[in-house]
Amino acid sequence: MKKKILVVDDEVEMVTLLAEFLGKSGFEVITANDGGEALEHVHQSLPDIILMDIMLPKIDGWAVCQKLKSDEKFRKIPIILFSGILGADSEADPAIEKCDYMVAKPFEMQNLLLKINQLISR
Repeated sequence: MKKKILVVDDEVEMVTLLAEFLGKSGFEVITANDGGEALEHVHQSLPDIILMDIMLPKIDGWAVCQKLKSDEKFRKIPIILFSGILGADSEADPAIEKCDYMVAKPFEMQNLLLKINQLISR
């Protein structure tokens, strides 16, 4: 059975690129374009892992991460947050402790795939 990955980004090109790459890598891919939609998909589909941008409309990636990690039902779903603006300020955010991994854009797809597989298999 294919592992289910939720890809969340408001940039359509990034969602398309990731969905295509991860689909070819053997995942069932679900996509969302904002934090509210991401939460709906998590409740409906219960993905095996979430790959999500930090800067999202409606509810940002930090808030989605905090909501999921504070809920017993979803706490164990690994979350990888990514952003083009990762910097010193992100170190001070309490949500950094909540996500399972962070990556800066642009990222190498093969390295991301390795991390996804590591997090899913633990």
